[in-house]
Amino acid sequence: MSKEKISWKQKEQIIFICEILLFVIGSVLFLVSRVENLFNLGLVAIMILFCMNILFSIKNFKENFLYFFMQLTLFTFQISRPFIGMCKGRKWWEESFQKEENIWFALTLIVITETALYIGANIIKFFHIKIRENNTRSSDSIFCKAEFVSNLRKVSMIVFYVTMLFYLIEQFEPLIKIGTGNYLDYYTNYSSSLPGFFHTLASFARYSICVFLATLPEKKKTFIPLSLYVLSTIPSLLIGVRNPAMLSLLFVLSYYLLRDFLVDDKKWIGKIEKGLLAICTPALIIFMGVYAYIRSGLKIVTGNFLTLIADFFYGQGVTFNVTAIAYGYREGIRLSPHLNFTFGDIIDYIYRGSIGQKIFHTEGLTSANSEFNALHSNNLSHILSYLSMKEDYLNGRGRGSNYLVETWFDFGYVGAFIFSIILGIILLYMVYGFGKRALLSTIILVSLQNIFFIPRAEATGWLTFIVYIQFWLCIAVCYGGTLFCYKTKLFDRLKRKKAL
Repeated sequence: MSKEKISWKQKEQIIFICEILLFVIGSVLFLVSRVENLFNLGLVAIMILFCMNILFSIKNFKENFLYFFMQLTLFTFQISRPFIGMCKGRKWWEESFQKEENIWFALTLIVITETALYIGANIIKFFHIKIRENNTRSSDSIFCKAEFVSNLRKVSMIVFYVTMLFYLIEQFEPLIKIGTGNYLDYYTNYSSSLPGFFHTLASFARYSICVFLATLPEKKKTFIPLSLYVLSTIPSLLIGVRNPAMLSLLFVLSYYLLRDFLVDDKKWIGKIEKGLLAICTPALIIFMGVYAYIRSGLKIVTGNFLTLIADFFYGQGVTFNVTAIAYGYREGIRLSPHLNFTFGDIIDYIYRGSIGQKIFHTEGLTSANSEFNALHSNNLSHILSYLSMKEDYLNGRGRGSNYLVETWFDFGYVGAFIFSIILGIILLYMVYGFGKRALLSTIILVSLQNIFFIPRAEATGWLTFIVYIQFWLCIAVCYGGTLFCYKTKLFDRLKRKKAL
């Protein structure tokens, strides 16, 4: 056994040396490409750094899978378009009609985040190993209060099923009003007619399922809730909004891998799950690529499945252009009276939300694109879209945002570097911290519902829920109900009555 451990340790050291070599080669090539103004060489350097991070991810996949998923989404949204362009022999840097300095800005930010993510991941891994060596106690385990957790599992499951009814009605409302395939109308003309309390109860579904899953239920007990969670995204998909469906599937996969990491009595990723992943992943990518043509009313490009997969990634990679465009409009964006883009959603919720309007006497943001949102919101996508495509923006279209350019606008290159280090730390800490405390595990799971989207979305949009009243109200309902059941032994009495 000792020989096997030594052998694996040696393998890890060899892989680590390979990672460092890739880092040195990638960094040197990028510096050369910048000096010589060679875009393809710069992209090759980025791909080398990307391979370094993939190698780190698969070295210990059970711990690093969230980091691996982030690398995949980073490639999809930021790297894929220029990479596919290079593979096809095109001058991809000219296709976005941006100045060369804008393209180099986007490439530089990708190099910064790939480097910083790697540093952050290694920092947390180093300290985790040290802590594990010095403290092998499991007294902080969630199972220390097994009876309370059992009650919390039952209460949160009840809350989920009840509020899922409200959530499904909320999701079907726009589908009934505007019909299928009208995603542009959804963003421009749709407004809900449901009362406010309805949306509050509907939001409980997203949170209560995380409370339920945080109690570490048996695998068979998670099937129906997780299936409902995924199926609830179908109305959005029928309208033409693909992201909720993709994120829900990634969330389910992440949860299964988290449970596998905890090594409980049942394997969560078995042969059946692996087979489904192998079959469904390419099929899903092809479907999403084809669906992009369908929802836009375009003729589907025929070809082999590799062509369809390439089309999917090329279409998703438009965020690379957004980064370059943002740099081109940097002066206009800096003139906007925003406070902070990185924490923009949190600031807007506190300052311009329903409570903030009463306390600070502010005007609330509109639900649709508007000049007021563009000039007063702390959301970069509003001001960038307004400056670069004003008429289209006011008609409902937008460019989106991403954590790279948001952190750069607020804190410069150093800020983007530090944020990426913190992100690398968080992605591994989520794995290490899951299963220790029910509330902490709940926060981790809610975060996982959106964190993988930040390469094309707000830097801290995945964390905004932490200031939402709805989230803490749901937590209060679940924990308050659990405390009541725990003190009164309600479930025990019901079980005894049923036995009679």
